[in-house]
Amino acid sequence: MLVVDNHYLLRDANADAQALLIADNTSHWHRPLSELLPPGPGIERLLESLKTTLRGQPVTNLEIQMTGNDGQHLDFVWNMAPHRNAQGDAIGIICVGQDITALKRVQQQVMHSSRLTTLGEMTTSIAHEINQPLAIIRLLAQNLLKKISFAIAKEEPVDSEFIQSKLKRIDQQIERAAVITDHMRLFGHSEQGPQAQVIVQSVIAGALSLTAEQYRLQNIDLIYEKPDEDIIITGKKLELEQVILNVLSNAEYAVNKYNPSGHKRIRISLYSDTIGSKIEISDSGAGIDDHTLPHIFDPFYTTKETGEGTGLGLSVTYKLLTDMGASISATNSPDGGATFTIEFARAKA
Repeated sequence: MLVVDNHYLLRDANADAQALLIADNTSHWHRPLSELLPPGPGIERLLESLKTTLRGQPVTNLEIQMTGNDGQHLDFVWNMAPHRNAQGDAIGIICVGQDITALKRVQQQVMHSSRLTTLGEMTTSIAHEINQPLAIIRLLAQNLLKKISFAIAKEEPVDSEFIQSKLKRIDQQIERAAVITDHMRLFGHSEQGPQAQVIVQSVIAGALSLTAEQYRLQNIDLIYEKPDEDIIITGKKLELEQVILNVLSNAEYAVNKYNPSGHKRIRISLYSDTIGSKIEISDSGAGIDDHTLPHIFDPFYTTKETGEGTGLGLSVTYKLLTDMGASISATNSPDGGATFTIEFARAKA
């Protein structure tokens, strides 16, 4: 617990706050809180929330990533209320924080498991994507061996330009396969550390590198509409990619379930305005019935057949976006199918 006056000077702190957050325990009274907290992610949000509270607006359930006295990463939920005098004027702020670091670690493990599940579901598509450059490399190598064998048999010099061109193409295909496998390796890791600025187009490109071939094999028409300029949000790159993959996975299931032999379409639309940025992912499936719609982001809620889904994908998606300060909603499109809209506030310059 922290008590701050209307000049943002620390007036009191309980033992837990002093042990975890107050860097100087010998002379911290009546000093600005900004000077006492260890520098790191979340401090600006905490100080901005103090200003909001001092204006008479309580702050509830504010999740902030902070750095402790020992330099370790900590996660807190803060609730702040104005402290008023007899006349009702706000003269300070009472801040109550809960250390949820252990809880967040458990949540990260669940999300990591969900990410690995996503990779497992895309195994066929990824294997096909890697097999293409391998097949090209094999063909190029066979051509090289034949060319060299003919030259040796005729006791003629080897065509160096031919060999160089084939080796160059082999190198390009190896690089293509390496990009895919490197991306799989990174996506399978847990993402630690604070949020940062992320280019949304690069995240969507990463997601499509793992799914585009899968859609082609299933005759799903993928439409991607994006602006020319980079759209930047504040968040975590791998977690945002997991969000997009989760929503795309639901869209893929919907179009295959509703019309497996007909025209199947998934559309991704990315745009921004003065308020923020949006990603819309729509499909040509059957849409979401009125009973399901209010529960679609609830944990373990699923409309899939037994063994086809855990009901965690969209609940994990909701949690990841909430942690980024973003939101997600689902509606039925007027022309059929469902639309998921992800909204981000404009990133600070």
